Amino acid sequence: MQLITVERRRQMHEHPHASRRSPDDRELAGAEQWHVPESQLAGRRRWECGHDVLGSGEDDADEVILGHAVALEHGAHERPDPLPDVVGGVLFDGCRPAKGPNGGSDHGRRLPFGMIADDLASVADTNFFGAWAALCAAIPRGFAVEDGELLFVSCGIPYPFFNSAFAVRTSSEPAEAVARTLAFFGERGLPFQLRLRSGADRPLEVAATAAGLRNDRNLPGMALHPLPRPASIPSGLEIRESHDAGDLGDHAAVCAGGFGMPLDWAQQLTPIELLAIPGQHLYVGYMDGRPVCSSALFFDGVAAGVYNVATLGPWRRRGLGEAMTWHAITAGADAGAEIAILQATDMGLPVYERMGFRVVSPYRVFELPS
Repeated sequence: MQLITVERRRQMHEHPHASRRSPDDRELAGAEQWHVPESQLAGRRRWECGHDVLGSGEDDADEVILGHAVALEHGAHERPDPLPDVVGGVLFDGCRPAKGPNGGSDHGRRLPFGMIADDLASVADTNFFGAWAALCAAIPRGFAVEDGELLFVSCGIPYPFFNSAFAVRTSSEPAEAVARTLAFFGERGLPFQLRLRSGADRPLEVAATAAGLRNDRNLPGMALHPLPRPASIPSGLEIRESHDAGDLGDHAAVCAGGFGMPLDWAQQLTPIELLAIPGQHLYVGYMDGRPVCSSALFFDGVAAGVYNVATLGPWRRRGLGEAMTWHAITAGADAGAEIAILQATDMGLPVYERMGFRVVSPYRVFELPS
């Protein structure tokens, strides 16, 4: 089991291959494969930006944080969020997959915008895992721990969304992997989610269900490629990057109001340590000098990950969220990103699709019954 610290995260970003060894120079059993290889970092510039979503005339119920919709008040426990049709020849209807027109193994099919589906899914996973690991390693009460094929992360908040297990590689012993996950979070008294890319490890999905975990919600992972240039931002919107504790306070306040979460949770999720993470940028949008919307960018050398999208209620349906999204995407592109990724709820899908995003990496979310 390997603890991931802020300093180690920085080393992994700068020297990905060196990160595969422990301090005593032993090869790690589960090397950090969600980090970008040096060959893909060559020639890329550092980035300076963030990301968000939600367009004018659309509901902001799809607010996104760390790539996931925070379903505190959006009825996530009432019914599964249906997954849309996805690439790779497998179509999804709710939680039940069915064979698509190309069968269940056509994972080399090209997307409408020209890239191979599995390539984009892998890129989306890499950014997704890296963003959570970086965040949780930076939070004083949080942690990110690699345990073989599993990545355990926690923000130290007693709510399932903020404590997760990811399968970063296929499990050779799926039942044992699920047992380790239950034991890890059970020993710490933390409710958690097991998040699995649908179809990437079917035996692990089966093992999770057999262990009593329920798949009551899904998150479509989406990608945009190539990255277009956005239209002008709404009149009066000023977007600033967060550089100090005061800026982070504004970011936390918008997240709390936009997501409907307690302010102390939002403050815990935005510690000053975030500003030292390579590739991490936080943004706040101001109208008349007041913070009203937010976004975050996690750039891993290849993809611009879009996170922390929030808009305060009185300012919704004005295109602010979508403007923040394009701001982040543009900054990522200027830094060398060729792909933007995010995760959305069912409500947000039409907005993202209008922007050009397509589903490439649908995630199934498993939890213990409440």
